[in-house]
Parts: sequence; structure tokens; C-alpha cells
Amino acid sequence: MKKGEKMGERFTLQPKGSKPLGEAFDQFIQAKTVMNVSEETVKHYQVCYKYFMEFFGEGRGCDEVTEQTIFDYLAHIRRTKPNIKQKTVSTYIRGLRTIFYFMMQNGYMGDFKIALPRVEETIKECLVNQGVCKGDEGRARDREKAFRWAGP
Repeated sequence: MKKGEKMGERFTLQPKGSKPLGEAFDQFIQAKTVMNVSEETVKHYQVCYKYFMEFFGEGRGCDEVTEQTIFDYLAHIRRTKPNIKQKTVSTYIRGLRTIFYFMMQNGYMGDFKIALPRVEETIKECLVNQGVCKGDEGRARDREKAFRWAGP
């Protein structure tokens, strides 16, 4: 090459963190499909991602997701869907956590912890006197078996 000649076009590598969220999610789904994850699990991840993107907005980069974004998303869910059960919210966050941890491992976003919201478990009531236990697939039990089942 002679002095003053123009070289071919230059290209610059994008930093890993600037990858669009949609591309990183497609890569996540592809990885899960290759790992032979069930179709239902993949659908669950797609639903979790869809709900998050309704809040976050399309066309943004992975590096824009932070721990504060997750807190804001939780507040958004509680504000816009006041009747949603905490178990459902926790399930959505669990799915997002899997997606975002994949992105963190690949260097698309900074590392941070995603804590699951607390869920109060409901205690299943046992009707000992009637010999029937709710939550036991509708099977009737005699009084002695029901008492042992509900025991300490």
C-alpha cells in the first residue's frame, strides 16, 4: 500500500454491554433451545420478557438494565396490577433473573443480584372433624389419617 492510499473500511468492535436487549434475549432463547429445555419453559421466559419489555420499552441496550430497573419494574407491577398474587410476581421475577443472569455471564450487562420478592405461603386448612382435607386432591380420609396428615 502506498502512502496516502485509503485502506478498506474500518470497523470497530462494539463493547459487549451495548448489545440490544432483544438480540441478547434471542440468543438466550437459542441457548435454552439447544440445551433441550422444554417448550413450556421457553414460553414462560418469553412471557416474562414480554411483560418486562412492556414496562422497559423496546430498542434499549442490555447495559441499561440495573438493579434499580428491577425495583422499578416490581413497583410498576404492583401499581398497575393490584390484584396480582405475590406468587405470580415472584414467578415473573424468577424468569427474568434467569434471562438477565445469562446476559451478565456473557458480559452484556453489569453484574448485580436480583432478589426474589417475599411470598407469604398460605397454610392449607385441614377439616379434621369432617374427615376431609382441603388441598389433598379431594380425597376423603378418615379422622385418624387426617389428624396424622395435619400433624406437626
